[in-house]
Amino acid sequence: MLVFRLVRAENVIVSFHGWETPVERRIANNRMFLAVFKYFYRYADHTLVLAEAFRDWLIDVAGFDQDRVQLFTTMFDDSEFSAVPEDSMHDENSVLFLSRLVREKGIYELIDGFLALAPDYPELKLVIAGNGPEEERLRDYVVNAGVGERVTFTGYVRGADKVRVLK
Repeated sequence: MLVFRLVRAENVIVSFHGWETPVERRIANNRMFLAVFKYFYRYADHTLVLAEAFRDWLIDVAGFDQDRVQLFTTMFDDSEFSAVPEDSMHDENSVLFLSRLVREKGIYELIDGFLALAPDYPELKLVIAGNGPEEERLRDYVVNAGVGERVTFTGYVRGADKVRVLK
């Protein structure tokens, strides 16, 4: 990172789009890992994080300059909702999962919860919006569980399509 700063004048921005506590602990509890982490990341002009706890860790443990670490969100402006017609809304008996399709996001737990409710609520549907490495396994999982016809996979959505699935 320091080398980049010496050879170019542009700003260096690092964005951590996710963070896990076990990784944090491993870095913090190993002097070499912490030194390497600091060397590569703390010289960024700006570091963007999604969680306040991670921001605090970067400042308190990794020694980042607090003025260079900023919280940001991946949410969108909800004023976009007014542009979507009411008749495009999913029925009121749908549950939406909108995220990257990875085990850590809790998608299997959601499907297990859906499976527990499905016999008592035959009108209940599950909409899974996103893509990721678990997609094929998830499709097989719901088909093998016998609820494939009640689960819709939309793939990755953004913009107006994202608003539409949220409505």
